[in-house]
Amino acid sequence: SIFELKSTDISGFDICTGANLIYPILGICAKGWKMAASEINIEAIKWANDNLIVIDNEKVMENFRNNPIRQ
Repeated sequence: SIFELKSTDISGFDICTGANLIYPILGICAKGWKMAASEINIEAIKWANDNLIVIDNEKVMENFRNNPIRQ
């Protein structure tokens, strides 16, 4: 049942995530979810990848190594 799920069993997908990745970061850091993200703007994807480096959070970095931001 949904009430028996552990937070690590939940995955999320942020459509049009933007350059700041706020919802994936919150899902990963606050809830322990696995997250994927998509964005159509190439410039926003570049900024999002740069922001991953600045964030320097191992959980976030590992998540996006396994699930890169997709266009």
